[in-house]
Amino acid sequence: MLDPDARVPIPDAPLAMVYRDDRDAARFYAFAGHPRVALDDAGHPQLSVLVYRRGKENPPEGGQLTLTTSLALTAAEKLAVGRAAAAALAPPGRGPDPSRVPAALEARGAPTIVPPEWLSGEVSVHFADGIDMTGRPSLAGDNTCVLTAALDAAGAAAAERAVTGGLADTLASYAVEIAVGRSSRRRTETIREAPGRRFAYGLDVGITEAERQHLDLAGPLSIDLAGGADVLTTIGF
Repeated sequence: MLDPDARVPIPDAPLAMVYRDDRDAARFYAFAGHPRVALDDAGHPQLSVLVYRRGKENPPEGGQLTLTTSLALTAAEKLAVGRAAAAALAPPGRGPDPSRVPAALEARGAPTIVPPEWLSGEVSVHFADGIDMTGRPSLAGDNTCVLTAALDAAGAAAAERAVTGGLADTLASYAVEIAVGRSSRRRTETIREAPGRRFAYGLDVGITEAERQHLDLAGPLSIDLAGGADVLTTIGF
């Protein structure tokens, strides 16, 4: 289980949260320290704003907003976490340079990097003035959450401004609980004596204390307008 007292610092990815397992030295848990806009398989943000208006020059009359948030790491963060995990497995001063990831993993064995065990959660997003959404995340993998909102005229105008501005004022938070554990070992010894003989028995006992830990993960959302993603659609009628 995730050991909450064994966080692994990632200098090249300060927004990544990485922890060791309480028993398996080669197992690591990793997730984003604040929410992001989820990306599809093509790397496009999973965000859609539909705006309805009568004519191109008229103000919006309504619309619909769909947004998926995530606690996934970026590709660069995953690479940095892999390097750090490989370095954590190598004895100090020995083994290959952890920056040479393939060589390090081949020599020491590849670390296992997984998300934590999500137990519960609630997601809140302030998208723009007058647009606030809440939802329940998936509690699996990247812990995505799909949020939707029907927009009136004012909301559609606010959502349109937010998207064209790159979500400059959009904030999201995850209130989640994860499974954590703290393991320890205890040794007990029993001595038995008989005439002319003395017997000693030793027993090592592994103990894991399982708990739930609450995390508040909050921060701004953003989208890459230069990436060519079409997240804003205007429908005239």
